[in-house]
Amino acid sequence: LMPSDTLIVRAQFPQDVIAARLYIQDNAEIILNIPYDLPVINGSYTAEYIIPASIQPPYTRQIFLAGYSDTDEYVGRSVFGVGRSALTHIKTIPENPAWNDSISFMAKLFSNEEVLSIKTTVCVDSTASGAIWLDLPMQAYPDLEYSYITINKLPPQSPGKEYFFKYVITTESGNYESVLYSYITRLPDLYLKDIQLETTNSEQKLKVLVQNIGNAASLTTNINLYSQVPNSPETLVQTLNIQPIAVSEEIWVNFSLEDLPQANIGTITLKVKVNVSGSFPESHANYNESNVISLTTSFNYYTVTNTGSVIQSVDQNVTCEIPPNLVPGGINSIFYINSVGTFTANSQPDIYPVKLKSYDSSPSIPASNAYEIRTLDPALVDSTGTFINNKKIKLTFYYSTNDPDTQNLETENSFKIYRWEDSGKKWILQGGNISTAEDKVNFEVPKPGIYTIYRNCDRIRPSIDINVQEQEFTVGGYISGTGTMSLLLSDGNGIDVFDNSIQLYLNGNKVPEEDYTVTINSEDLNRIPIKYQLNLSKGTYTLVIDCQDVNGNFNTRETQFFVNNTFDIKNIGNYPNPVLGVTEDPKNQGRTRFTYVLTDDADEVTIKVYTVAGRLVKTFKNLPTGVGYHEYPRTVYGWDCKDELGYYLANGVYFYKVIAKKGNKKIEKTMKMAILK
Repeated sequence: LMPSDTLIVRAQFPQDVIAARLYIQDNAEIILNIPYDLPVINGSYTAEYIIPASIQPPYTRQIFLAGYSDTDEYVGRSVFGVGRSALTHIKTIPENPAWNDSISFMAKLFSNEEVLSIKTTVCVDSTASGAIWLDLPMQAYPDLEYSYITINKLPPQSPGKEYFFKYVITTESGNYESVLYSYITRLPDLYLKDIQLETTNSEQKLKVLVQNIGNAASLTTNINLYSQVPNSPETLVQTLNIQPIAVSEEIWVNFSLEDLPQANIGTITLKVKVNVSGSFPESHANYNESNVISLTTSFNYYTVTNTGSVIQSVDQNVTCEIPPNLVPGGINSIFYINSVGTFTANSQPDIYPVKLKSYDSSPSIPASNAYEIRTLDPALVDSTGTFINNKKIKLTFYYSTNDPDTQNLETENSFKIYRWEDSGKKWILQGGNISTAEDKVNFEVPKPGIYTIYRNCDRIRPSIDINVQEQEFTVGGYISGTGTMSLLLSDGNGIDVFDNSIQLYLNGNKVPEEDYTVTINSEDLNRIPIKYQLNLSKGTYTLVIDCQDVNGNFNTRETQFFVNNTFDIKNIGNYPNPVLGVTEDPKNQGRTRFTYVLTDDADEVTIKVYTVAGRLVKTFKNLPTGVGYHEYPRTVYGWDCKDELGYYLANGVYFYKVIAKKGNKKIEKTMKMAILK
């Protein structure tokens, strides 16, 4: 280009771009034109710029083009020369070089004279005496017009550094240099993000989550597991190789712990290190910043055979007797007792912590510290979480011999062994036989789990309320054979819904669990509703409900009822009778209520009141029609003994008739009442 020439700038944008603006800049990026928006039509953009006649060449200018849509902005750059060649950088290959990449450089050249040579020159180092530049000759790139590429690649340089480079061309009129460009070599960075213990398939594993938080993929490298017990150096346990991890990718690495000592070793620290051998450089300066993670835990494992064993916690607060033949012959199974701290129950106010034996030497150990007692052999436990063949393990907890409060309270016989139920956040009483002479409590339990001892001060049994849906129910009354009984179990500490403490029996036979529904809200085990859908024929029935609260208090409730497939009205009456002007309840002076029992559902129930002469004085319609006992009115106030016109009935004798209809059957029964105000 020469002065007064017209530069035509064309660009292709995405379809959502609506306008673009052209900027012409000098090498200091000072804007030389007056930018303004031009429309982009179907992605195409064209603008013109007239080269000023007032500025003498040679010089170069930069083109900066910005297009925008409703949500995005798009930018393009280029260079042109006036009276001289123009040179601009296209890309490096690869475009985002990693520390181990060899790099090619590509540039675009526009020249109005013959190019004698072109090269890329890279600053590979700097010293006190100056920068060290490495020249890479370039040749034409046949697949892209006006483009050149380095003949040889730049070898991998020091990782994590910024490298500057420029392009130099030689023509008959002299040498020209491009502006200075740069790139930074990308690096992986392996970060040990999480560490977990996991028990599966009769073994315990250590899981470590590895993530590449760098900006380049890693290479195959090693990851090591170390163990360390107090007052001892760390020991290498296992070395694994992990395959390359892409940028931002996460992988779990599993270590088997079978090579750790299975013994009463107490607290152990498990430490994992990745890329110990330095298979590749990483972007952080300090190795321990992300490449090391550790977990300190109790590690108290025992090998048990079919002869049984007695195992003990590290702090000697608890022992566990494993009976013979729980482990099948010829098999070795792993059991462990590990301290797991304290667990606070949800709404269980009547249990109190107990100081354990270790309190005497270490007062900082919390009262009622819990212990996880399990086996790594899943074959020893059935689908309900109970030991096979009805076997039980005997737990013995030792409490403080020096704490005066603990010693004073032991005579209450209230120190009990509890099991933790995490789903309901409750401690469930198992039992406890106390020996004050040996300061211990023991009991046999059927399940592995988390256990401790508490002082149980709960002496109140749970309550059991019974009703029949859509029906007034009285003990010994009639109910529908297809009705639904509603039961509500309530307790201030919570109902035990975990150890099959809820049982229903009908006429001495256990009701199958599929015949009733227990609604359990894990956030509120203090109220447990039960729905029992009946399907009974005519007869007399006795329903017994058993339940137990989480502190071991048992209650049972027995109720009788009748199912009748014959339609009838029974137990008709009114109270008080006679109707008096003065009663114990001032609200019901001069009032009465009618009562009746339906042996089956009715379609319609009516009560009519007559004088002794047979004159109808009052009619009550639309009375309750469900099977069972009913009162009318079912309000605070009874009937005020007024007739249909609103006048009080005179003292004397009256008759009332209860009329019930069901289909084509109609039953009428007449009773007598008196009014004495």
